[in-house]
Amino acid sequence: QMQYGSIGWSVGATLGYAQAVPEKRVIACIGDGSFQVTAQDVSTMLRCGQKSIIFLINNGGYTIEVEIHDGPYNVIKNWNYTGLIDAIHNGEGKCWTTKASLLTL
Repeated sequence: QMQYGSIGWSVGATLGYAQAVPEKRVIACIGDGSFQVTAQDVSTMLRCGQKSIIFLINNGGYTIEVEIHDGPYNVIKNWNYTGLIDAIHNGEGKCWTTKASLLTL
């Protein structure tokens, strides 16, 4: 599977990997575009007691698609990701947020 071959693949893959090896913690870096396609899988992760860590890269779109064919359809609506996790976790998960900026030299 190409990492950038299928938008949305990474969330489901994180779910599957964690289910296959429950004694390990899966850590995933997922873009916001990919996350929005299959975000409901986080609910399944919590229901199954998984302890995966998802680093969400909130860069405002389908970034890899821009490299292939740019267009306004690659810019996505920014979600309230903290609110989303609050809505689905029912007190079971944790969400941390931080902002980072890139320093150019």
